[in-house]
Amino acid sequence: MTNYDGFASINVAEELAMASLDRITAPGDLVDRAMERRENADKGIPMPWSKLPEFRLRPGELVLLGGYSGHGKSAVANQLALHSASLDYKVGVASLELPAEYVFDQMAGVAGCISEPHEKWMRRFGWWANERIFFYDRVDSITPSECLQMIIGMRKFHGCDLVVVDALMMVGLGDDLEQEKVFTQRLAEVAKAFDVCILLVAHLRKPAGGEGEKRTPSKFDFLGSSNILNVSS
Repeated sequence: MTNYDGFASINVAEELAMASLDRITAPGDLVDRAMERRENADKGIPMPWSKLPEFRLRPGELVLLGGYSGHGKSAVANQLALHSASLDYKVGVASLELPAEYVFDQMAGVAGCISEPHEKWMRRFGWWANERIFFYDRVDSITPSECLQMIIGMRKFHGCDLVVVDALMMVGLGDDLEQEKVFTQRLAEVAKAFDVCILLVAHLRKPAGGEGEKRTPSKFDFLGSSNILNVSS
């Protein structure tokens, strides 16, 4: 019975092989695509910091932003969003841990170089940001499907070039590493399929040892599945 089942699987695979023929490409047909990829290597949203001149937030990529709890991950993500908007990129912001008005207030302060900007500046900044920054107005955990739908909606209906998801722990995955693996793979697929950059904010493990949070973290300190590193840029 085992042998029969094995041969049946082989026969089925042989019959279905025709369906994959359109995905097989000759090397000579890849020249133009390879040259285009090389030419686009320097494209994307540049960083606001002079010490990172070569780093870009590129369309079609999932990018991780990590840090210890309370070390300013959200502030950095919001600064990147604001900087992108200042370069005329459209940005979607899903701040699931902080109210949209708080994030807006923070951005207005950064834009005006003041901690508590007055109402006139807030209204002026809001007018400027109306067609550049779009907030997902929800402070709550969301399901993986809702998160993917939100990103796709930001891209399709608002033309967002960058979507910030802050943070991974607010997406209802629990402690299921397999679900996290599938979800991050879907994020990477959505980024590629819709040619959008997704900036995913994630927490790091609490550091051990005498240095504590003074220790510089590495990519291996991200909480959760290691797959999150494999699918991100």
